[in-house]
Amino acid sequence: MTEKILIIKNENNDKIIEYITTKLERNYFIQNIYNIETQEEENTHYQLYIEINNDKDKILLNTNTHKTKTQKDEYKTFNKKEDLLIHIKSIIIKKYRENIVVPFCEEIQKSTLEDIDKKCIDNFKKITTKDKLTTMNTTQILQQLNAGKLIDNKFYLNNTGILFFTKKINKKIACHKIRIRKYDDKEGKEFIKEKTINTPIFEMIEECEKTIKDLLDFNYPYKIIQEVIINAIVHRNYEIENSIITVNIYTDRLEITSPGQTIRNIDVNELYTKETHYYRNKNIQNIINTTNYINPDNSGLLKLFSIARNESYKKPKLELTENNFKVTLYKKRYKSTHKLDLETDNLNIRQINFIQEIKKFDKINYQIYMKKYNVSMKTAGLDLNQLVEMNILKKVRRRKIEFYSII
Repeated sequence: MTEKILIIKNENNDKIIEYITTKLERNYFIQNIYNIETQEEENTHYQLYIEINNDKDKILLNTNTHKTKTQKDEYKTFNKKEDLLIHIKSIIIKKYRENIVVPFCEEIQKSTLEDIDKKCIDNFKKITTKDKLTTMNTTQILQQLNAGKLIDNKFYLNNTGILFFTKKINKKIACHKIRIRKYDDKEGKEFIKEKTINTPIFEMIEECEKTIKDLLDFNYPYKIIQEVIINAIVHRNYEIENSIITVNIYTDRLEITSPGQTIRNIDVNELYTKETHYYRNKNIQNIINTTNYINPDNSGLLKLFSIARNESYKKPKLELTENNFKVTLYKKRYKSTHKLDLETDNLNIRQINFIQEIKKFDKINYQIYMKKYNVSMKTAGLDLNQLVEMNILKKVRRRKIEFYSII
């Protein structure tokens, strides 16, 4: 009879040894979890054939209590159950150490303190919510944030330290980029402008905000956009070659795409209703958590759905495309929830008709309004500016051209 025994690694890989040690020191562990049959007669030895296999997220132990004709005996005899426990524990720990895979964000590089950008450290001290970090020197901060390691009395940065605190990141991690593109249509055919950002993470978050706000022609809660950007940085897969985060701005939506599938192959549909706390780059998440960039309750996407719903925006769309995770944020469409009244709303017939047909327009200027309603430029301006005051339209100026965009 062959029996498979399964030990699942807990979420923090660095805790696995402590986990195994704690469990195996309990006498009932062998009987209750490993289900090894023991004989309690006097002078009976505990016998176990052990084979260890490492398979990424699990360690398998096969126990064989019956030998076959072709099978060689490889039994090790133990006079005490405690000795058997110690032996199993030592084999598991040894095998785990041999096969441990260091996460990308914890990989140590050749970068040292000489590569640190002091401005990044100073900026971090300003934005961190952890007071004790503001009193530390650079090395202490990096150690506290698990951004590197002291080896032979010299501090070396890991990838996390490089991404947050160094200059010329792309010489070390070429894929650390966010490319923002603006299109003047819904299909992505009328390209207007592009900007690529490859600065340290906190500076990257700030640059994204400025760039997106400059390019966006319609109102959208930036807290949602920022959360999606941070989510992309935290969960992106840095090991996919030539992959970057992209932000595409169309006339009716934003699409933010991050390299990599969902963590642990979580079904995308579950993200609409359940909180998940799995991180591909946990070090990166932990550092961002020391600032006020993230929701205090760490509720992530669920909080975004709540904000969108409360402010009458369409629910953001989550989807997997090839080897990417994409979030789509939709522009709010004005909807008349009541029959407009000439007296109470103080609108003329042209404006009422325009509002009823507003879904047909992505943007409008004086000329379009003048032609459609056969009015002068002055009248068109008065009508449209009143709709701006009602928060139905937004005035936009680009390349010396002025037009109105639907909010």
